[in-house]
Amino acid sequence: MSVLSDYKLIQPKNCINELEKKHQVFLSEITINPYKGCHYNCPSCYGLSADDTKIGIKTNLPGQLKKKLDYLAEKKSIMIGSSTDPYQPLEEKFKLTRCCLEIIIERNFPVQIFTKSPLILRDIDLISKYSKLGLCAVNITIFTLDESIKKIFEPCAPDIETRLKLIQKLHNEGVITGIVFAPIFPYINDDLLKIDELFKKAKKFCADYLIPAVLVINSENIRERIFSILNEKFPNIVHRYKALYEKSYFPSVSYCQRISSEILSIAEKNKIKLFLPVSGAKKFSDIRMEPLV
Repeated sequence: MSVLSDYKLIQPKNCINELEKKHQVFLSEITINPYKGCHYNCPSCYGLSADDTKIGIKTNLPGQLKKKLDYLAEKKSIMIGSSTDPYQPLEEKFKLTRCCLEIIIERNFPVQIFTKSPLILRDIDLISKYSKLGLCAVNITIFTLDESIKKIFEPCAPDIETRLKLIQKLHNEGVITGIVFAPIFPYINDDLLKIDELFKKAKKFCADYLIPAVLVINSENIRERIFSILNEKFPNIVHRYKALYEKSYFPSVSYCQRISSEILSIAEKNKIKLFLPVSGAKKFSDIRMEPLV
């Protein structure tokens, strides 16, 4: 898939998504995405729309965010970047993510950021101070250490070494930083030796935690994109995917239980947490994770 680089200014009626219940893993209650669509255009992203040809710049998000947070009586946890990368290249020009961070920090709401981009270091002045108060964590997505696999599923995203070094740099600035090991593609990046290697890298580059999650195929759009890649690059496992995802947008229960158990053993061996280092975080038990939107 090619990058999305063209853009348009948009003003959605509602830029802020308040979840019905707190997310079971990330504890988020509100999600915001400064951009509609993403430069990286990864085929497994459930935030990617089939008709996205331009990235939407949500110019009215800061105003909506101020009103929403000033209205709320309690300090709900906010996730930035649940369905787009908030530090994709256009952020350098528009600074929407930085603006949202400033609004959140001024009002003392806890926040997490999802990204693959070293552009986040531009905002280290905000993020470092806030994280040292225990109110900010950064989640860096790394689903494989194999660049050949990465190029198939994330051809336009920053390379793996850049992301690992980013984790180290954030750690050095006192930022709570973890790896989101997602998506786990059955029979592609679930080899136990390679998973163990990822955990060792997490330890080496000072990740505070690692959260694993399996591939979710929860729309026809994602199904078409994933199976197109499988048919071209991995034709010998297409039938296994059809069987695994026959009854749910998650793989079969038996597969998830097996991989979850193996990941738990690898984490214990490498002394890496599989959950957020905050009070109220749920201990890891399952790689099935409901999507954040």
